[in-house]
Amino acid sequence: WYERVDRRSLMTIHAYILASRPSGERDRLISVFSREEGRMVLVAKGAQRSTSVQRMHTDAFSLITCGVVRGRALPIMTSAQTTHAYPEMHASLPSLAMASFMSEACERLVPFHDPDEALWDFFTQTYEDLNAGRLLTRAAITARQEALLTVLGYPGPRGRCALCLREEHPDGWFTHDDIGGRVCASCAPRGSLVAAGAGAGDVGAQFEVTAGARFASLPLLRAVLQ
Repeated sequence: WYERVDRRSLMTIHAYILASRPSGERDRLISVFSREEGRMVLVAKGAQRSTSVQRMHTDAFSLITCGVVRGRALPIMTSAQTTHAYPEMHASLPSLAMASFMSEACERLVPFHDPDEALWDFFTQTYEDLNAGRLLTRAAITARQEALLTVLGYPGPRGRCALCLREEHPDGWFTHDDIGGRVCASCAPRGSLVAAGAGAGDVGAQFEVTAGARFASLPLLRAVLQ
């Protein structure tokens, strides 16, 4: 991205805010997925100040339009305007938990500066559904998680080995680093067992195996769907 953008040029992007984190005493780091540039981390200068105009436009799980210029280390957000705040989604704990999970999945599995129209459309549709209260059941959330795996390009549908495609396996599931999915004991004898509690019906476990890390957002999502 830096190679294509001059320090003086301004780019306008449309982006979903994945996370907003403090950076020092005054600034914030804004993790976004944008339609124009894919996943990015922006610096919002002075956004932690109570008088900052940008502060009210850097909330996680919202859609913004913002100006971006090249900075020394990271792109700098020069201005921001909330396009959609999704208030009903923020008022619903199950919806908010799913939005948090989606954001974490994007941060862990999506490369920087790789625009993806299919993933953009997925975010748009899912945020609209969450805001409208259409994804409040375990079945609906599970189906949307499976759809996200497909959009991200990772194999291995729920309850199947990513290689032989057989369903439930009594010996448990194993990771497979080369394909980024879970496989049965027969297909990956040297794999590492998925942690206890991550059963075949738990799609969240597939994300953890694929990312090679625990998802901080999953305990809350599982709890609200009990």
